[in-house]
Amino acid sequence: MSGHLGDLSSDQLQALNELKAHVGTEHPTDEATLLRFLRARSFKVEAAKKQYINQCKWRKENDVDNILNQPPPLDKEMMAIISLGYHKHDRDGRPVYVELTGKIDANKLMELPLSEIMKRHIWHNEKQFRRAEELSKQFGKNIETTTQIHDMTGLNFSHRKCLSIFKHVSKIDQDVYPERVGRVIFVNVPWLFPLLWKIASPLLDPNTREKFVVLGGNEIHKLLDYVEPENLPEIFGGVCKCPGGCMHIVPGHLLYVALPSVCSYLIACCFSGFKNTDIKFRVLWQPEKASQPESIIPLEHVTLESAEGHFAATANGKLIIEFDNSTSTWLSKGIKYRINVDHGS
Repeated sequence: MSGHLGDLSSDQLQALNELKAHVGTEHPTDEATLLRFLRARSFKVEAAKKQYINQCKWRKENDVDNILNQPPPLDKEMMAIISLGYHKHDRDGRPVYVELTGKIDANKLMELPLSEIMKRHIWHNEKQFRRAEELSKQFGKNIETTTQIHDMTGLNFSHRKCLSIFKHVSKIDQDVYPERVGRVIFVNVPWLFPLLWKIASPLLDPNTREKFVVLGGNEIHKLLDYVEPENLPEIFGGVCKCPGGCMHIVPGHLLYVALPSVCSYLIACCFSGFKNTDIKFRVLWQPEKASQPESIIPLEHVTLESAEGHFAATANGKLIIEFDNSTSTWLSKGIKYRINVDHGS
């Protein structure tokens, strides 16, 4: 039996009733929560009771129940370091979190106070579990775990420094947020990943490690086994195009060139000095009275050293040229582009 509500053996049900009696009215909660702590402790009642009560004390001492009433700690600093997004749900209804982990500036991250990083992590957890509660109501079933997608493109040796943060994060997750991981998916993993994972994985509970999925650069399409295309951002192989973007991208990963109303454009771009899988490129047109731009050239990886095209506008508006560097091997790229504007008559 799985140990979840509706799928309990007689011994598991007995353990649940014993734990309910132990925590009593002093630390009231629902059965699903108690079962999380029992599963984390292999249904050993005394161990689950100790962990659950310690978690209750920790939440009270840190005022965790009210943490979402405040903005996330270090928000300005983190938004300059990490590209991330809280994005819809997976095929099981779990809330999804996406992150360009390999793009994190490890040196800048390590300059931030660890105590504030941990507060932010707690805020992040609480946000995700609040989303899980909302999705539970939406789908009419109990959803208490989350799915994370981490793009490891750009991972390098400097990220070893971040293992100390990972150690603290994994400990607090296992101590006070047991059985909250539904699935963690690493995509675009480079050769370095197994070396760092060998150091990091022992910090995780064996049951948690079983929920990790590793996909290579040519396997990103397998994300669709876990997340429906309409719920997966384009950058991860889906078709979702949220207004304003599916996720926050660190400034510098994308370059937008917007031109005011004119009649006709000749666009020439030169892409050189990098692999053809590094840069994505697209062109959008937004008529003056339109709320959203429309795609002229879809977002695709650059496959040529140069590209040239012509577009004639039939009304006033903006032509937007987007260079997407968020999946490249290195953080910065040099791009040359030329735009000739013909105002006609």
